[in-house]
Amino acid sequence: MDRSVSDNDGNPSTISLPRSPSRLSLRAADSAIIVMLERMIEWEKRRNRQVGSRRGKRVHAPQDLISQMRDYTRFLAELGQVTAETVSAPMGEGKWSVHDVVAHIMAWDVNFLETTVLAIEAGQQPPIAEEADFQAFNERAAAVGRRMTKEHLLDKATRARVELVEHLQRLPSQAFPATQQGATTRDLAGFLDRNFVSHDKHHVDQMKAYLAAHKVARG
Repeated sequence: MDRSVSDNDGNPSTISLPRSPSRLSLRAADSAIIVMLERMIEWEKRRNRQVGSRRGKRVHAPQDLISQMRDYTRFLAELGQVTAETVSAPMGEGKWSVHDVVAHIMAWDVNFLETTVLAIEAGQQPPIAEEADFQAFNERAAAVGRRMTKEHLLDKATRARVELVEHLQRLPSQAFPATQQGATTRDLAGFLDRNFVSHDKHHVDQMKAYLAAHKVARG
C-alpha cells in the first residue's frame, strides 16, 4: 500500500508502508513452530530414556517385577509333564540340559535370598552383586542338580522361587529404589529386572525352543 506525502521542497513523494502478513505466511510460521516444538519434545524424551538407562533405572514397578518372577513357577509346572530323559539330555553339543538350567536358576534364587533379601528384610544394607566367580558357582549348581531326580529338582526349584518371591513381597517399597552399597552398587529393582526377570526369560526361551524342536516327549 502506497501513500503520497510532500517532501521539504513541496514535491510529492511516495512512502511504502509495510504490508500486513498474509494468512498463508502466518500458517506457515505456525507450522514451523509446531514442528520445532515436537522435535524438542522428542529430543527430551530420548534424553530422559538415555539418562534412565545410564542410571540403571527401569520403568517397571517392584510388584510387576515380582509378579514376573512368580510366573517362572508356571514353566516349572509344565516341565513336570516332560519325560526325565528329555529334560536330562544336553540341549546341544557341549551345552547344559534343561535339568542343569533349572538347577542353575534355583541356586541363584537360594543364594540371593540368603545373602541379600533376608539381610535387607532385617534392616541391613548388603551389597547387591553377582558372585565374583559366577562360572564356578554355576558349575557347582549344575553338579548338585544332577544328583536329584527330575521330580525332586522341580519341587525344590519351585519352593525356592516361591520363597524368594514371598520375602521380596515383604520388603518395604523404599527398599527397591534405595541403592545398597557394596563392591557393586545397584538398586534392587534394577538388579531384579536384569538378573531375574531378564535372566529367566533368556533361559525359558532357550528351553522352550529346545523342547519344541524335540516335540516334547510327555511323561
